Amino acid sequence: MTEAFTVRQEIRFAHCDPAKIIFFPKALELLNNATEDFFGAMGYPFSRMHGPLKMGSPTVDLHAEFKRPLKLGDQADFMIYVEHVGTTSLRLRTAVTVGGQLYITFTSVLVCTNAEDHSPQPWPDDLRASLLARLEKEERKAS
Repeated sequence: MTEAFTVRQEIRFAHCDPAKIIFFPKALELLNNATEDFFGAMGYPFSRMHGPLKMGSPTVDLHAEFKRPLKLGDQADFMIYVEHVGTTSLRLRTAVTVGGQLYITFTSVLVCTNAEDHSPQPWPDDLRASLLARLEKEERKAS
């Protein structure tokens, strides 16, 4: 398996429905938290992106596959892989595991936008280079 950016998140009472399993919109919220942490680790925290840089990174396409229900108290690892880097877009695959078992997979496409008019714009050169380096690293390991 290739190296991934990983963040662990506990499944809390506030994430669960009355059956004590994750309520699916909360899974999307946790995905967004992990994605925000990923960008922060790349040197682009959302506070900087959405603040002084006046850029956004909305999700424009999202696929989720729920294989097992996350339960109250689970320690879930959100493992983010870079699958594709375009000029203005980015495709990420996120595997959510608990104890090494796969629970959820997400595939998401994000677009770099100008926060003022929401038009697509190229990823900043240094961020794009970091994303491409991660992609190339993953492709080398996979082959």
